Amino acid sequence: MKNSKKNINDISEQILRGSLTETIVLERLREQYGWTDSIVSFSEKLRRGSFSYREIVEFAAVLGYDVVWKKRRR
Repeated sequence: MKNSKKNINDISEQILRGSLTETIVLERLREQYGWTDSIVSFSEKLRRGSFSYREIVEFAAVLGYDVVWKKRRR
């Protein structure tokens, strides 16, 4: 669970670095993927780290990132 919180914090940092607001990101998610979340709901999901995998992939896409699965090296 700690890792998911850290990852969500990383997403928040990416929003800030890209000079985007949560509102702008949510507007893009609505336009591109049909999200229906309110800004309050979206902010709460961000705070709690309760996005589904699909939502994370779409979220990353609007921020200009790809989610990549990579085999760990031992």
